[in-house]
Amino acid sequence: MTLGQRRKGTWEVWRRGREDVAPSDDVEGSPWHERLLSSMSDIGDSPKNEDPAPQIEVFGAGSFRKSKTDKIGDSGKRGISFTVESLEDIPSKVDEESSKELKEGKSWIRYVVLTATIVCLSSIMANIVCFNFTILCMPRTGEVLSGNHTAYEGYTKNERTWLFSAVAVGALLAVVPVAHAISTIGSKKVFFAAGMLTGVATALVPVAATFDLNTFLALRFIQGISFAACMPTVGSVTSSWASLHQQGLFIAVLTTFGQLSSVFSMPVSGQLCTSSLGWQSVYYVHAGISFVSFILWFVVYTDTPDQNKMVKTRELAEINAGKSSSSLVAQNKPTAIPYLEIVTTPSVWGVWVGALGDLVAVQLIHTFSPLYIRQVLQYSVNHTGFAAAVPVLVQFCVKVFAGHSSDKIRGVSETTKLRVFNTVALGFSAVFLAVLGFVQKGQGLLGLSLISLATAMFGFNGGGFNKCATMVSRQYSHFVLANIQFIWCLSMLICPILVSLLLPTGSVAEWRTVFFAHAGLLLVSNAVFCALATAKPAPWTDREIKNPAAKNTPLYHPHHGEEPCDLSLSDNERSARQDFYRAIERMNEARLPVMACVPCLTVFKDVIVFRLHASLHSSQTAWQCALCGGLCRDRRSFQQHVVFNAHDV
Repeated sequence: MTLGQRRKGTWEVWRRGREDVAPSDDVEGSPWHERLLSSMSDIGDSPKNEDPAPQIEVFGAGSFRKSKTDKIGDSGKRGISFTVESLEDIPSKVDEESSKELKEGKSWIRYVVLTATIVCLSSIMANIVCFNFTILCMPRTGEVLSGNHTAYEGYTKNERTWLFSAVAVGALLAVVPVAHAISTIGSKKVFFAAGMLTGVATALVPVAATFDLNTFLALRFIQGISFAACMPTVGSVTSSWASLHQQGLFIAVLTTFGQLSSVFSMPVSGQLCTSSLGWQSVYYVHAGISFVSFILWFVVYTDTPDQNKMVKTRELAEINAGKSSSSLVAQNKPTAIPYLEIVTTPSVWGVWVGALGDLVAVQLIHTFSPLYIRQVLQYSVNHTGFAAAVPVLVQFCVKVFAGHSSDKIRGVSETTKLRVFNTVALGFSAVFLAVLGFVQKGQGLLGLSLISLATAMFGFNGGGFNKCATMVSRQYSHFVLANIQFIWCLSMLICPILVSLLLPTGSVAEWRTVFFAHAGLLLVSNAVFCALATAKPAPWTDREIKNPAAKNTPLYHPHHGEEPCDLSLSDNERSARQDFYRAIERMNEARLPVMACVPCLTVFKDVIVFRLHASLHSSQTAWQCALCGGLCRDRRSFQQHVVFNAHDV
């Protein structure tokens, strides 16, 4: 068997494997392409290694090893494994084994991961939210009952503001480091560490709140650090585990952790506060749930589906179907984040502005609805917990429905769906909040109904700016969502200050001003989002995207490894140079080995061909193909030759 025959056989095995396992995956940069490069790079350093191996063992869909000489690939990785006597037997074996795996029943591991993740996200948020209720029944630090006092006075307005804001400050300072850590070491380690941190901090709150306010503030700050990992994890899980046809479902379900936390925390806190266990038991129960849920999550979760042994081939193919090679490479190894391009893209700013209006209004309801229900609607402490949980429970149901329906609706463009869903979320909520401002004191049923409707409408944001963020940023969605996390933290910091300024006495007229201000912010932010929204991926997610829309074109245009433009060259020559340096930049971003001949402006995928070609320069035969020996009259014909014969990248 000649070297050329072996190369041809290898290429055919790889090509057939791709058609069976991932027909919609791009070639360059995919995991199968990486394994092919790894296989070719280990064959040898010269044509002397041409002895045919008696057996070839195939692993996965594209990597192989020569049993007689070198070991190529990783036998420990999941995939198809069989032995053949000759290269001619490989295609039928690949077809047979691939079809066998693809006919297996579906596995549902991605839904197990989805469920475990939303439980953990809700646990982190519940540890923060439970303070919003216990503040109604817990004493001020160092306060004791004496004399004629039969109830605790509680924290002052300034102390409450500090305790609310401590979480926001901690999250604000931790957002960027957490996002960077997720992009470098993966979401599994970072999110698990955040879960353990919030569990410990929550368990220590009863002790700190009793003896020292500064220690209590420090624990709230630590809870904020853990909270900073939530939205980046949502982006990472959605990008890695959701197929392109389930982006809306995943992003909608995962972003319901704010609602689920309130649905659980409010009634549980209300019952425990009024029980013999006391307000301290609220924090102990929440901390215990955090520890258990995160340990179970750590067992079932992996950063990418192909690392999870429970994921079958069919499910893996469904998850990766239609994803670009760049996004698949980013899942398996750290890639550089194009920060400047992302932050100068108009559609991304549309997402962030939409998120600002939504999150400020949501923060108002989540933080101050117990106070409004207690003071204005005049519910008892015990009933306030259940009443405060009703609006967010309705929002949770609406959010899951909206996320799923946004994936299933056909006949309407994705961009139009994003605008419609976001308008329902922000516009309709603004209307209900404005009407809520006219509710009078004691009108409990009417006020609770309007709060529930306003909160429920926010559930449609899963098909609005949240979904837009993942569709535009793809493999970099964890960074875009990390900035939404930053905005969320900012709203947690701003909202208490804004409400305290607008609500000095807590009268109905002051509450009306609060609701009107938030309704106006919702309308403005929705208008900005609708003007800038798009469902198409930005060009920095895939360098192959040509002529992107203006909304997706970053204002900052880096020159990806290109040489300075030389006007003395012809148009074809300049175009060839630009294509050459862009190809090198793409391989660098994907962390692939770069084998490029600068004099010839040609990038090779085969290390042997590259080394032989480089050696030909010294013998003045630079236009001879090192693989097949063919002679070319100039560089242009040589480039056409390597492309036509599949020698190029």
